[in-house]
Amino acid sequence: MSRDIARLRNFILQSVGMVFPSPLLLPQLRAAWYFSSVDAGGDLIDTSGHGKTLTNSGTVTFGVDDYLPYGILNGSSQFFNTADEAHFDITGALTIISIDYFDNTASAIEAMVSKNNVTGNERSYFMYRDSNGKAVMLVSSNGTAETIATSTTVIASGNWVFTAGRYDPSTELAIFLGFQGGDEGVLEKVVNTTSIPASINNSTAQFALGATQSGGPASHMAGRKAMTFICATNLSDNFINMVYSQVRTILGV
Repeated sequence: MSRDIARLRNFILQSVGMVFPSPLLLPQLRAAWYFSSVDAGGDLIDTSGHGKTLTNSGTVTFGVDDYLPYGILNGSSQFFNTADEAHFDITGALTIISIDYFDNTASAIEAMVSKNNVTGNERSYFMYRDSNGKAVMLVSSNGTAETIATSTTVIASGNWVFTAGRYDPSTELAIFLGFQGGDEGVLEKVVNTTSIPASINNSTAQFALGATQSGGPASHMAGRKAMTFICATNLSDNFINMVYSQVRTILGV
């Protein structure tokens, strides 16, 4: 897709007021969390209709950036999670979309979305910012092996970033990145097509936003989280770009 076509598409979508993607329009949706939707105890409400509420661990607090509600993670003890369950045991095609803001310069792995436990080789899938500041999508075929796709661009601190990870069994693993201050509305896409596994391991790891497992909680994210969507399908490039187009205006991109 040329940049001119992408800009025209973004202009049309924004002109008709499309800002927040509707979870009802996402195929094979397993969960959709907007950080505007919390219960009285601060737990994160799933708006997909599946009722997959995530526990507020460590007393995450909340704020608003202009028109964008978010949760504030301290990088050491705060995250959202739920115990291992079949709903998140996605072993086939998978797409993860997450909108985040990192407060710090990268120096260690920081989790965006995780069903992954290094201890006991209970890896499944994991999207994170690595110690070099790049976005990574990881899947494991057997709980031990790791197949990854890594962005070219470094995620700078102090900017909202749109990240999508996509797994297409036996075909490819892809990472998409859009960010404030440079992408002109066109997502960066990096694809790995080498030795892509036929399925994802069904692990016993908890599902979490903002942390992963290495025995206990680890790889905590320092920053803000605004939206996360999980789909049990490999969304097309056009579909992922459409979702990005819907949120660009409110992210200031």
